[in-house]
Amino acid sequence: MAVSLVVAMMGIVLAWVMYVRRTDLPGAIGAKLQPLYRAVYNKFYVDEFYGATFVRAAVDGSRWVWHQFDERVVDGAVNGTATFWQWAGRTVRPLQTGRVQNYLLGMFIGLFVIVAVVLVVFR
Repeated sequence: MAVSLVVAMMGIVLAWVMYVRRTDLPGAIGAKLQPLYRAVYNKFYVDEFYGATFVRAAVDGSRWVWHQFDERVVDGAVNGTATFWQWAGRTVRPLQTGRVQNYLLGMFIGLFVIVAVVLVVFR
């Protein structure tokens, strides 16, 4: 614990010297150690590596799932269901005339078919 406290105090003193006392020192050190300064400044390019590997793979994979699965399967099911019900509505529409006599005739025919099936099957 004492070692970490000493290291933290040295860091605070070094920051005070470089950024309060001698403000020209960070620029001079950065110019002298340019490759090391650039690597530390860019966080050792860890973010660039992570973005080029894992993030790019996740983005490309999600785009593939979007185009292949969502647009074809999910949207296809929704659009297919809508198309089916539009076809069913167009097909059944002529049966809806608004005339009560036609509806009574349809109910009579349905009842006749049910009674006929019951008499044939359960006899």
